[in-house]
Amino acid sequence: MMFRSSLLPLLALAFTATSLSVQAQPKPRTQKPTLSHAVGLNELKIEMAETRLKVNSSLEAIIDLMIPLEDYLNANCMGKLAQSLTYGGNPSDPTCIARMQRILELNPGNPVGLCVRDGITAQSCVEAYQNQSTEVFVGDPNQGTVDPAMKVGLSASDQNKIAKLEETIRTIDAKYQEAPNIEEKRALIKDAIVQYDQAMSIACRLTSVSLQPRSSDGESGEDPEVAKARAKLLQVPPGIRGDYQREMAQQIDVELSAPATTKERREVLLQVQKVIENPEAPVAMNASNSRRVRFILSKCNELAKKAQKITPESPTATCHLSGWLSPQCIAAVKRWHAIKQREENLARGADAAKATKPSIISTF
Repeated sequence: MMFRSSLLPLLALAFTATSLSVQAQPKPRTQKPTLSHAVGLNELKIEMAETRLKVNSSLEAIIDLMIPLEDYLNANCMGKLAQSLTYGGNPSDPTCIARMQRILELNPGNPVGLCVRDGITAQSCVEAYQNQSTEVFVGDPNQGTVDPAMKVGLSASDQNKIAKLEETIRTIDAKYQEAPNIEEKRALIKDAIVQYDQAMSIACRLTSVSLQPRSSDGESGEDPEVAKARAKLLQVPPGIRGDYQREMAQQIDVELSAPATTKERREVLLQVQKVIENPEAPVAMNASNSRRVRFILSKCNELAKKAQKITPESPTATCHLSGWLSPQCIAAVKRWHAIKQREENLARGADAAKATKPSIISTF
């Protein structure tokens, strides 16, 4: 199995941009991996996964290919979403189009593919991310295939860093309870947001995306209507199968030509059409009958839930739970920016009012 070596934490910097002071450092003898190196590695993963899928059309093989395809689409095909917080869909780059189509062929409800195709605010994109399940990984083999790093969990060093941040949060909370006025309470909430963000950046660093069958009885994940058409035709001897195929094909053609047929329905009908043409062909493996799962560690979930209660306006918890390029995260960041803008406007208005207030002395 191949797993995600995600570049999304780098994109997250655009959401919480901070002024950094960088001192010149001596050039190391060994160069660290560059972005171009990561892109090349992702290309290799896609190529290897495509080859593996041809040999073994299993759900695990689909996951192996889906993950690097998602990484490519997120990193290269959604414009400057991380900076602009907008993306309207309808990509024009040939590689983006091809890989978008490929991931939707494998997993028709894939949220990344739908968001690249339709845009970040499209209903299809929003619902696809809403339909994904965010689960705490507890080490249960029945949860499915996950990144091996999830099984190892947080290092002792990371656990120690989080423990220190949680101690600081408890100190802030004690001060908050005794704060004499609203201004001090607001300042302490801001401090708590910073501490929670730092803790989540460590605890939520490890995530894993996978697919789980919606039912335990079908390994292929094939659409039930497609499987039913295949089974029906295979029960008919090849010598007299032609009449049945023509009759079924006519029914499919009628529905395909109907104006009321939706895009999603057409995708299923086209799969049925292929089965009617050749019911003995190998089962076309896809994950249409599977659900996308985003696994996080228990400490990540714990911190995110606490942060949402204490600082519900902060977007960080939502982004860690739903994904940094999910429409839920983008919407939360937009709301956060709007809140900050209103606060700045109010502060400027208050300062302006103070500056223009008539002098008491001048009234005498």
